[in-house]
Formats: sequence, structure tokens, C-alpha cells
Amino acid sequence: MANTGSPYLIPYMIDGDPLAVVAERMQELAERMEFLQGQRGIASPSLAGVSVGSVTVTFDVPFDVPPLVFATTQNNTLMLATVELVTETNCKVGVRHVNATNVTGTYNVGWLALPDVG
Repeated sequence: MANTGSPYLIPYMIDGDPLAVVAERMQELAERMEFLQGQRGIASPSLAGVSVGSVTVTFDVPFDVPPLVFATTQNNTLMLATVELVTETNCKVGVRHVNATNVTGTYNVGWLALPDVG
């Protein structure tokens, strides 16, 4: 068996690999692809008369090193998404009003955590 090398390390079979290991190699490939796709979700910080707020997002499966986390607000042009305090197991995802205006409400933030393979 071989792999594509850094940074992705995607496994594949080569000439001479015994057919008896096909299932094992296919499982390794599927697991690697699943890992590289990362984790995603929706966080919903609630604000009560303030301009910023955040919630802790816990990853379903811990990463080996802190992942790269991206976030965006959904359907609200006055709120900006924030990401901070990223660790292997969690991070804080939040929102802040673009004009620092105090607001009350719950705001959905879509987030994506990708493994840092670089």
C-alpha cells in the first residue's frame, strides 16, 4: 500500500498488494476521507442587550492538533461571525454586531472545522 504523501496522506493500493487486503484498504481510504472532510454544525449564541456573544462548540471527535475553524452568520447582514480559543476538542463560535449596537436575540452561525494538515 502507498499514500499520496503530505499533506493529505490518502491511502491507495499498488501493484503487488494482495487482494485479501482490499476491504482493509477501502476502510482506511474511507476513514481518511471522512477525517479530511472535517466537522460542521450550527451554533446559536443568544444575546441579551449586548453587542457580542458566543457559545462553546465541542467537536464530535477530537482533532490531533487544533483545527482550522471557519464560521459565517446565516441570514443576518448586521452580525459578524467570530471564532476564538480553538483547541483539539472545542472552540468558541460567536457573533458581534457590526456597529457595536446592543441587541437581543439568538443568531445562527454555521461553522466548519477542518484538520490542519499543512
